[in-house]
Amino acid sequence: MGAFIDKFEGIVLNSARRVLSAGVLLLVLGLAWNFLAGTSNVMDGPNLDSDDRYDMPEYIEPLPEDTKKSSDSEEENDDTKDKIDPIERDYRKELDNIASSYAPLYISLKSWEVDTAFTDIRKYIKGEIAGEIYSSNLNSKQRDDWVDGFEDYADDFSDYMVDKHDINFKKPVSRTLENMSSVENGMLNYPLSDYKRRANNLYSTHMSAVAEANSTASQNNQKGEQQLMNAVYAIAIIISLILMLLFFKAENSLRRSADSIEQK
Repeated sequence: MGAFIDKFEGIVLNSARRVLSAGVLLLVLGLAWNFLAGTSNVMDGPNLDSDDRYDMPEYIEPLPEDTKKSSDSEEENDDTKDKIDPIERDYRKELDNIASSYAPLYISLKSWEVDTAFTDIRKYIKGEIAGEIYSSNLNSKQRDDWVDGFEDYADDFSDYMVDKHDINFKKPVSRTLENMSSVENGMLNYPLSDYKRRANNLYSTHMSAVAEANSTASQNNQKGEQQLMNAVYAIAIIISLILMLLFFKAENSLRRSADSIEQK
């Protein structure tokens, strides 16, 4: 009976060592995962920042049945002076291109004077753009994108109007036009209204995405801290299991030594 119990005890001890070894292996793997994932999450930052660039609106041709009227009321801004004029410094070329796109439309469709149309529309657009971009939270790159976007928008709108109403772009002449829609008329009366509205919507969407990215990063940081704590707990358990293995191994060695002495 004693021999059977000793044999059973040996089986139990050997099985216990294997179970503990398997436990240590699993804990080491878990430790490695939690440490790497936790470090990554703790170091994680938002993948989007408020200073990042975002898309600007493009001109979209209105549907034939679209009779929507512009509800924006815009007034010419004459506050921009030529003394220290950042918009002339930063966007002189863009203003020239935008005015060149619009001037033939106002000559042909609004009976503006040929000699003053370019200067007048440039002055108006300059004041509107300056008031919009320099009083906002846009950084320099975002301001560049805003102005470049409106430059493309104005060019596309001009191409659309020239093609639809058969305007002589190079040598425009004043004429009476009866088939211009209310949408088109509104966009000529307030040339920046549609672009500003859509640009502001895109900026709001961008800032919402920034807030979501910051929230996600914060959650990842908290998750990473917990994962690192799990790694610390795993290290403590691994050390405890290794000590138990060493104890069983020492006990087994002592038992074998005692058995050898008894056999002698």
